[in-house]
Amino acid sequence: MLKPSKESIFFVLLILLLVGNYYLIGKQIKQKKVLKDLYELKVELLREQNVMLREYFLKTINKEREKEKTAIKINATVTAFNTVEAQTDNTPCIAKFGYICGRDDVVACPRNIPAHTKVKIFDREYECMDWTHIKYNGRFDISFDKDIYQAKQFGSKYTKITIYAK
Repeated sequence: MLKPSKESIFFVLLILLLVGNYYLIGKQIKQKKVLKDLYELKVELLREQNVMLREYFLKTINKEREKEKTAIKINATVTAFNTVEAQTDNTPCIAKFGYICGRDDVVACPRNIPAHTKVKIFDREYECMDWTHIKYNGRFDISFDKDIYQAKQFGSKYTKITIYAK
């Protein structure tokens, strides 16, 4: 049997080393390609998400603009009331258009405003759930639920009110 020479062993080892390096380099290139593809996918998903968010916000803004176009702006007196028998009747939680206790978005409106109409008072939206008494017609009366102290602190104010068309 022939004994391999040192040169041939060296040559075989060199070839194995080169093949191993080539394999490792190829693997690293593949990993970099996968990472690059993942990064590009992430960037594309973020772009799509931004487009979707942009469309959602534009729709929301356009809805608000349309709402404002059909809105009526007036100046009126705004007062406060509480859902207690002394200020209402023996069923203080039952307003003309529904149950109001526990809500902080309720207002009694003048009698010419339809039920459940949305109004904006001091940059806050309220729902007309009742009408004011005939002797106070023309006022808006915000419900402070059971918080009598806050209602007294609020008092009476004359301000701009936005009434949104139904």
